[in-house]
Amino acid sequence: MLTRSRLIMVLTIMVVTIMACTSSISVVTVQPPSDQVATTTPATLQNNLQSSETQDPTNQYTNSAPSLETKLAQATMLALTPTQTPQPVATWLPDPSFGVIEWNETIPLPNPASAPFDSLRGQQLIFHEGYVYIFGGRNGSNGRLRKVYFSPIRLNGNLWGWTETTPLPGSYHDHVVVTIGDYLYLLTGAAGSDDVYYAPINEDRSIGAWRMTVPLSPSRQTFAAASYGNFIYTTGGNSGGIQSFVHYTSVKPDGSLNPWMYTTSLPAAVQEHTMLAYDNYLYIVGGKNAKNDSVVTVFFSAIQPDGSLGAWEQTASLPRKVPGFGTFESNGYIYLLGGGSSFYTRVLEDHTLGKWTTLSSLPDMRNGLWVGANNGFAYAFGGFDGTAHQSTTYYGWLGLQTSAEDTPASDTDCTSGWTQLRAGREAKVSEGNLPNRVHVRPGKSEPTVALLYPGVIVNVIEGPVCADGAVFWKVESSPEGAGWTAEGEGRKYFMEPIR
Repeated sequence: MLTRSRLIMVLTIMVVTIMACTSSISVVTVQPPSDQVATTTPATLQNNLQSSETQDPTNQYTNSAPSLETKLAQATMLALTPTQTPQPVATWLPDPSFGVIEWNETIPLPNPASAPFDSLRGQQLIFHEGYVYIFGGRNGSNGRLRKVYFSPIRLNGNLWGWTETTPLPGSYHDHVVVTIGDYLYLLTGAAGSDDVYYAPINEDRSIGAWRMTVPLSPSRQTFAAASYGNFIYTTGGNSGGIQSFVHYTSVKPDGSLNPWMYTTSLPAAVQEHTMLAYDNYLYIVGGKNAKNDSVVTVFFSAIQPDGSLGAWEQTASLPRKVPGFGTFESNGYIYLLGGGSSFYTRVLEDHTLGKWTTLSSLPDMRNGLWVGANNGFAYAFGGFDGTAHQSTTYYGWLGLQTSAEDTPASDTDCTSGWTQLRAGREAKVSEGNLPNRVHVRPGKSEPTVALLYPGVIVNVIEGPVCADGAVFWKVESSPEGAGWTAEGEGRKYFMEPIR
């Protein structure tokens, strides 16, 4: 396992190398090969970052022992003002199976508040092109809030500061907000309301006027909602009793919604649960049953091309009953925070979940958090600690950069003569390519432990192995470590031999 000092050094090298490889900090949209990493930054922030980052006192080097936040900020500053071209490096990352997040505080919420479900359940944060958004919620007097805030996110995970934007069109019980493209969708929820609104995200990242669209009937509370592709899904909740119904809709070109339709019902009625969408599947986590008892069950269902759902299946249950939690997905892992517990699990190749494992807990107990992940950082905002609503905003590095994958090429026969590498020799990442990922075992879905940047040289020690349509070799970069990386996918080389 990397030491803290080693981790910070690796982070610094990594961001400098990203700058060297891209020649500027502006964003270029690239469709990466299926086992290479796409690294993005919010393009609209770059001028502000370049002009003000070096003036931020948190970015200045001192002789005292700096915090993790300060060290990450220093790494960001180096990326923004490179002075020389660094040598290619192999950046070995901590495996998320270590279950360690070092939580830090950033700029607090403008007002102490929890997510709209208060102590019953958390909600996912809304992220959009390097910005994070907070919608309404509850305050200390149990009042329903209407104000909406957003903040840019620094490259080191810290926040720039909150700005107020267009408020919600009313005060709602248990509302949920999801996003598709450049539009936000407000499902107003309970207290007799079945209204649904949508609003555009403007070029300056503020929110435009809310407009009413097709209602979601019947009215409900303590339900869950998620978006995937062009579809929005709602599941369960309390509507004259706890329900098992599932509704879905799709978005029209003008941002409004098509009529809501029923699809495959949940195996059991549930409320106060969470729902996530990942890789063409929906996941339902925990909640309470018709007897109002907390449950540990987790279900998943395939999203069909027309948006309807397949049969629900059960997968790995939570380790114990957890109230007031929120969940989110990042890089193929699902995380649970809140209710005094923190867990994570991996989404397996067959879309079932692996065993839930303990994760670093937040510094303080919180229910009703806003949670989520953006660009490799986890976030947990606000919440209720059993006595009062809070304004604290925690963030921590998950250890993996976000990535994008295209459709893999067809399987390649490793013995066909396509491969160019040989065990016992050296190889390097091809110039002009994106970074290569290094896995613990051959396979694109295996945990990532390192990034190999263009030009980095490694020792080839074992292989080849065909897996997931790619040719994998075990490589070593002493003293960092060893793992499996893809030479290519049968039609494109990511690695090349040292002649």
